[in-house]
Amino acid sequence: MDDPARLPSGTVIEGPERSLAAPGARPTAAATRAPRGGRQARLAFALTVAAATLFAGSGADPLVARLVQRHVAAHWRAGLARVSDFGDATGYVLATLVALAVVHLLARRRPTAAARLRAYARYGYLLLASLALSGLAVAVIKPLVGRLRPKYLLRQDLYGVQPLNFDFAMIGFPSGHSQTIWVIATVLVILLARLRQDLGARLTPPGRPLGWLLSTLAWMAIAGAALVALSRVLLNAHFVSDVLAGSLLGVAVTLWLAPRILVDRAQNQREQ
Repeated sequence: MDDPARLPSGTVIEGPERSLAAPGARPTAAATRAPRGGRQARLAFALTVAAATLFAGSGADPLVARLVQRHVAAHWRAGLARVSDFGDATGYVLATLVALAVVHLLARRRPTAAARLRAYARYGYLLLASLALSGLAVAVIKPLVGRLRPKYLLRQDLYGVQPLNFDFAMIGFPSGHSQTIWVIATVLVILLARLRQDLGARLTPPGRPLGWLLSTLAWMAIAGAALVALSRVLLNAHFVSDVLAGSLLGVAVTLWLAPRILVDRAQNQREQ
């Protein structure tokens, strides 16, 4: 199984520092290569359409909603609601803004580390931009599609869409919580891959504790995002296809933005 904290072959996340090369060495062409997110983004969008079509068109969505209603006990709902709260973007945005302020303050006080600190600050910009763009997409798609949430199926036997419905408590495609948490997870996995690359010389031979820690954190981010998305289904706040679409939308937007935000193009031009 692939290690999510290890970059794909031939892919290097660029930054202004010299990585672990000899002091004063110029970065190689590989070290200034942009991360490749276009293919993954297109694949994620294709999977979004396929998953939504499969569940919405096959009748699987209402079947799962009714099974959840019958078999998920009421005493589980409080815990599931707390898990679901991790899909709220507010806390992530505030924490990122604070972190960026601290990083820029440190960069001013430590000029020798400024380039590296600003390179890592780009991951904060990536997170904010991905949340904003994918969140905007959710806010536009939801009322255009107007898909009713599971509660209307379970309480009033209403299932389907009401296009141009702007009652966000009533409509649920795609899931905003799932979109948010998968943006967070995707940025974390990309950041951990960057950390592994920067610390690569210290992680050989394979199996060193730091390497295992970075890999474990990446898998924890993925598992946590999947759990939050699943909680939306188990709470009957969303159908399965709502959650799949929101999750893949978050991943696709983040992968699309990553090469556009993480690469310092002005520095690349100077170094070339």
